[in-house]
Amino acid sequence: MLSLLMLFTAAATVSGASSLLPNDRDAPGCALDVRRNGVIVEAAATGLANLEDGAPLTTDTVFEIGSVSKQFIGAGIALLAERGRLDVADPIVKWLPELPPLYRGVTISMLVHHTSGIRNWNNLAELTGRGEDSTGYDNAWVLRAVARQHGVNNAPGAEYLYSNSNFVLAAIIIERASGQPLNDFYRTALFAHLGMTHTRWRTDFREIVQGRAQAYGPGDRGGWQLDMPLNGVAGAGGLLSTVDDLQRWNAALAAPGPDDATWVAALLRSGALGDGTALMYGMGIETAAIANVAAFSHAGSTGSYRAWLGFFPSERVSVALLCNSGAVNTEDLGPQVASRFLPRSTPAPNVSSVAITAPVALAGLYRNRANDTVVEAKIDASGLHLNGGPGFGSIDVDHLATADGRRTATVLRTASDEVIGLTVTRAGNSPVFLERTAAWKPSRAELSAFVGRYQSDDIDGVQTVELAGDGLAWRDPAGVLHRLAPSYQDAFDAPDASWTLRFRRISKRVAALDMSITRARRVSFHRIGP
Repeated sequence: MLSLLMLFTAAATVSGASSLLPNDRDAPGCALDVRRNGVIVEAAATGLANLEDGAPLTTDTVFEIGSVSKQFIGAGIALLAERGRLDVADPIVKWLPELPPLYRGVTISMLVHHTSGIRNWNNLAELTGRGEDSTGYDNAWVLRAVARQHGVNNAPGAEYLYSNSNFVLAAIIIERASGQPLNDFYRTALFAHLGMTHTRWRTDFREIVQGRAQAYGPGDRGGWQLDMPLNGVAGAGGLLSTVDDLQRWNAALAAPGPDDATWVAALLRSGALGDGTALMYGMGIETAAIANVAAFSHAGSTGSYRAWLGFFPSERVSVALLCNSGAVNTEDLGPQVASRFLPRSTPAPNVSSVAITAPVALAGLYRNRANDTVVEAKIDASGLHLNGGPGFGSIDVDHLATADGRRTATVLRTASDEVIGLTVTRAGNSPVFLERTAAWKPSRAELSAFVGRYQSDDIDGVQTVELAGDGLAWRDPAGVLHRLAPSYQDAFDAPDASWTLRFRRISKRVAALDMSITRARRVSFHRIGP
């Protein structure tokens, strides 16, 4: 093994990609391994694995890889399908009979392609007042929580919507179909075969793992503090590995041997919605191009561990990046590192046939009909921006597109030419309908109508809504107060928690509350008292 100094020296002569890593030698950092044709072209480790004893990170350090774990669950499903132990078209209730009829239309394939519509367990856990990294959560808890739900995010197969619940349920199915605990199955079926000797599932957070880095997030008063996952949930995340083991994995995907070709092909094949729309997602792995180069990749985050893994078949380049710092955004950093080893990207042409500016009449507020969230449309010289996203430019009076062509929008109007909404279509997904709405500024007297306690049949915990100064606030079951901002009639945003609260009335009286976040829509609460 090269010394750390030698690694840095070698890196500097190749591309300098390691200069993109955190460079504080007294702080947590990252390990990086870049290979071309299977040969290391750049490797480095920066920062400390343990701030308490000063142990440095190395390229042999074990990290938790967050959602990069999902492709391993996808591989397990594909391998068991190849062996005839399950069929990806199986309804999940065949393997998970604890689930109610609500999920009869969901297949195993929908789980691993994120098209099931099942609510994200992490967000359901938030509503109990305890974060996802608290003790007490394991795969059995997730299964029970999913079984309690009375609603889904979307009809099965109708939309791509990321949910960690999908891969936890898939992990349980793997155990039941294989007849083995998760670690036993993977050790014999994949890891030993591929030489991944430092890779295993974290099913017990109390277990001692030799060579593992501790994870740290920015402290409340500056500096750093421990931020380790303390749950037993495995499948959506929870895999422990090293950059070298992950390079062995990528090598198997990039050039599979005869024993691996079938499951690898299934893993990397993009899924589809029920209407045939092709996704940019395989079985737990993203299939979208990066810098205009075909790629297979995924980012990961759990506690303050951060990860990114990707490979580029045409360039024979593979990048493994693992960090123990919550201050690092590997979703951006990974592609930045990879771009140092790819052909210089040619910007996509601007698809607008006229000036980039969009019609002023489109500015204002909209309600996302799928999840009740408010969308603010603003216009500047670079086009129409929805909640600060990329600019849409005009193609014609009623059609717009982003410069890369990956999103288009159609203007919806009444017979009298009044704008009533936008239909936004995203590449690899179903359209989203944004309904024109008006800003709402309720008086203190109007706000008092929402004060009360709300309880759900879907998740434990009472949500309390109360007056706070001149406004309204939501107090979660842990007692944390979240200020609410009125958005449109009977709806509020909780900016610090990213939830939308939309109240429902019966005979003009506020009687119920729907809480929505991106990955968990309309969790319903009924009013139980003042």
